[in-house]
Amino acid sequence: MGETSGCPYLYTMKTMNTISAVPKRKHAYRLLRGEHLSRVLRPGGRLREIPLAARLGVSRIPLREAIDQLASEGLVCRVPGLGSHARSASPQVLRDFYEMREVLDCFTVEKAAGRMTGAQLGGGWETSASPTGGAREAA
Repeated sequence: MGETSGCPYLYTMKTMNTISAVPKRKHAYRLLRGEHLSRVLRPGGRLREIPLAARLGVSRIPLREAIDQLASEGLVCRVPGLGSHARSASPQVLRDFYEMREVLDCFTVEKAAGRMTGAQLGGGWETSASPTGGAREAA
């Protein structure tokens, strides 16, 4: 099928802005969060919407939604009338973060160990410890 001239449709497959797999808000959120965590966005640095939107390739509305989500996570501070800035982590916040990480890591190991079978926990180690691969001889 070739293209027809004078097509009555406003949108064609070539001109239609198709919906991407990732919404622009999520795209902006992921990029901003990554930049914040990798310290591209300096702690205390102001988040200027127009340059950020242009750099991320989104309009200001999805950018604002992404900034709001970061603010709800405590990574950005929004001050009405003054804008937004990247928050810096105090030593106490970092200690709290690593304490929580330690608790979660221990919990994860306990849950995983509780679901493992005896063979997964180490039952197979005895046979592999023998140089011949067979059963161990009694002394």
